[in-house]
Amino acid sequence: MHNSGPCDFDPTEWARSDRQIKGKIKLFDKEGDMNQANADFNNLTPKNAQEIADIGRVGELSNGNTVTVSSISSDGRATLSI
Repeated sequence: MHNSGPCDFDPTEWARSDRQIKGKIKLFDKEGDMNQANADFNNLTPKNAQEIADIGRVGELSNGNTVTVSSISSDGRATLSI
């Protein structure tokens, strides 16, 4: 996965993909906590970023995709979703 905007940041760099999911979803695991997930979100330079009360943030990438950073996930880890 690569952001096709003005930013050349790839959030999957240093991540591993070892889980198979049906459909178009690709899961990557990366070391880090909410601070790392927030840094990855910021490096994607989303437009119109908005806070999600006590959970995280959501924004729009230059290619139209939505990016969300969240402190809540089914397994308790911080999550960056594109």
